[in-house]
Amino acid sequence: MEEKERLALLRHRAIELTELIGSSQRLFEYKRQRLENPCKEADLFAAQYEQLFELTQQLLQEHRELLGEVGCQCG
Repeated sequence: MEEKERLALLRHRAIELTELIGSSQRLFEYKRQRLENPCKEADLFAAQYEQLFELTQQLLQEHRELLGEVGCQCG
């Protein structure tokens, strides 16, 4: 497989992952809003999820930037 094809596949996969993570976040928010009386553990888990979501967003952004830089070098 050529480098350009590999980069195109990686870019497509990054888009898919971004959509999946966004879907997960929307489901989390939907479920969280539906809780009438969340317990302390639910709040703790929610905070941990939000931290992981933020880290995931940062990693995805860096991944996209890296793909862009590698793509510029291959072009």
